[in-house]
Amino acid sequence: MSEKKSGNWKKVSKVCPSGMLPFLGSIKKGALLLILLLAAPLGVLSATTPILYFEVVPSSSIIVGSAIDVKIRLDSVDNDLNAYDIEFLYQPRFFTVVKLDTSYSLVDQWQNQPSIFADEENNLVRLRGSSSNSFRGQGGELLTIRFLPIQEGVTALRFHNALVSLADGSGAKISPQYGPFNTTITSLGSGSGSIPQGQPTGGQPPSSQSSGGSPASSDNSYSVSTTLPGIESPSFIQNPSEPSKKLLTFSVSSEGSRVKEVTARSRAFLTWSDWQPVQDLQPFPDNVWAVELKAVDEEGSSVQKVVYDWRALGKSPFVPLLIGIIAVIAAGYIYMRFRAKGEI
Repeated sequence: MSEKKSGNWKKVSKVCPSGMLPFLGSIKKGALLLILLLAAPLGVLSATTPILYFEVVPSSSIIVGSAIDVKIRLDSVDNDLNAYDIEFLYQPRFFTVVKLDTSYSLVDQWQNQPSIFADEENNLVRLRGSSSNSFRGQGGELLTIRFLPIQEGVTALRFHNALVSLADGSGAKISPQYGPFNTTITSLGSGSGSIPQGQPTGGQPPSSQSSGGSPASSDNSYSVSTTLPGIESPSFIQNPSEPSKKLLTFSVSSEGSRVKEVTARSRAFLTWSDWQPVQDLQPFPDNVWAVELKAVDEEGSSVQKVVYDWRALGKSPFVPLLIGIIAVIAAGYIYMRFRAKGEI
């Protein structure tokens, strides 16, 4: 049967009128050209689509009570970009947001500052803005979110919506590739939380990147200058896992060498405690009303900064006594002044 069929195909080609051959050749060429035209944009799109991903620091484990920095990064190898509209979700029963940091963001013209929209199951973080200089490259930072893990369990960070705009004068918006960051939060001593590789939708994650991002150093490494390190944004926040203590959050940064040591001393009453090594999100008793931080770099340069918690000072039992003593001294001074004037 197959031989007969093969013979029929040969027979058709022989009886084909000679005038039809050029026509059939044109059809084949046209079909081939059409296939190439349709395939070319698909190939270009696959090669140039930007990739959006999470980079988590530290990259080894996620532990309840130990802060992590989640950086929203963007790779755009072949396209110049200048506007960004990004939304992602996190579960508030697993994470508390300590700080939204735009210090190193590509965005310098914000439509609205990054905001959090609360929900029972998922909170949404939204950032919208543009950059005066277009971006093309790898690892462009859009936002850093400092999270405090507050509960053990399996959770994920997920992009909800994402659009970036081409800086070619057209303002055309394209959707980058992205995927979730899945992780396990553990308690101290119960094992390491896993940080698997994120998988951008429709493509492979960039090489040598955790959840699409490059591995970074641990939280104990601070970048500093060769002159003076800088202690930035020290403040007290509530400790969700231990209400009797509060957390001191701060960052140490500049350019050049590394910080050798960060220490602190505190005041719960009138005298300072001894200096002790500290790190970001250091717990302190709730009655501490002042903490002095000192950062020393490898060159021996140091800087100190004091942060106050007036709420704790107001709760101190010694405050009424101190106010009473001041009132007695003031009253005595006033009495002596009036007495002196009366004698004159």
